[in-house]
Amino acid sequence: MHEKFLEKFITLYKKNYIKNRESTELEFKEKFSYVNIAKYVRTMSSFSNNRGGYILFGITNSPRKLAGVKRDDFEEIKQERITDFLIEYFSPQISWEIGVFCKKNQYIGFIYTNESDRKPIICKKNYKDILKSGEIYYRYRAQSRKISYSELIKIIENIKKNEIKNWLETIKKIEKIGPENIALIDVYKGTITNQKIKGEKLIIDEKLLVDLNRKINLIKDKKTNDLNKPIYRIDGSIKTANNILIPDIDMNRDYPYFESQISEKLKLKQYHIHLLIWKFKIKFKKKYHQSIKTSKNQFTHKYSVDALKRLEEIVNKYFSDEYIKKISKEYTNFKKKRLSHVDGKTV
Repeated sequence: MHEKFLEKFITLYKKNYIKNRESTELEFKEKFSYVNIAKYVRTMSSFSNNRGGYILFGITNSPRKLAGVKRDDFEEIKQERITDFLIEYFSPQISWEIGVFCKKNQYIGFIYTNESDRKPIICKKNYKDILKSGEIYYRYRAQSRKISYSELIKIIENIKKNEIKNWLETIKKIEKIGPENIALIDVYKGTITNQKIKGEKLIIDEKLLVDLNRKINLIKDKKTNDLNKPIYRIDGSIKTANNILIPDIDMNRDYPYFESQISEKLKLKQYHIHLLIWKFKIKFKKKYHQSIKTSKNQFTHKYSVDALKRLEEIVNKYFSDEYIKKISKEYTNFKKKRLSHVDGKTV
């Protein structure tokens, strides 16, 4: 999609000079360098707060001329470094893509940033004199800079309009169904709350969350559980539904910690935290852990507030030098087993 659009959009004339200028949706760079990553993400956040846009690599800015990039070098850019930088310095999460397209036998690299549907994107931390905590960057014509009052007000007004629209749509649905027939599903904790069961919570098996029908009937059973509480059953079948909407997870809000940050908070070595995460299978529970794909074969891992609390409990209960040595040995043996023999050779 991007390649076809950019191929038509970028216009050349006489000796590879580019007719297009930098704009609210375009910025030109001669080459990519990790040294300038803070400047790139500042521009990306400004695009995200406006209508989205492209940083194009392989174009000199003065004069605007097609210089090109080495395709293999650009495709080997470590996307996880950009993702980690964005997550560390901006919130909410910024959606972006990277790629290469060919123009007149020259390759142009691009980073495309989507317009955010959760504006404003806000800078969380200082970085030299490039990024400032609390600032909001906005893309103006050929310039990424701190947002002005008028654009900020527009964003705030749009947030209010969308909230009112969503509430009105929700109220209409409730009115149509009837408040007494509404059940609230907490997809994070896996519970249903409904007036018919008088404030008691129905625990949902995690596997069923994706298979719930839109309409369910809660019927009171004659039996009670061990605590003498009434038992409710779902009347009807559960069929696989492909169109159930699950709210977006904000990785910065719901899973704010890297492993290194947890080690800092618990004042332990990161390797020790890594061992405890492995030993107590923290990564196997979505309540505690989410992974973000940063490239074809690489992921970065984020942990929730609940994960921090759980690890704090584990440390208080189990942690000692002797215990760490024990699970370190278990972990080493586990890794050796994974490096199993293939055709008689260790891999």
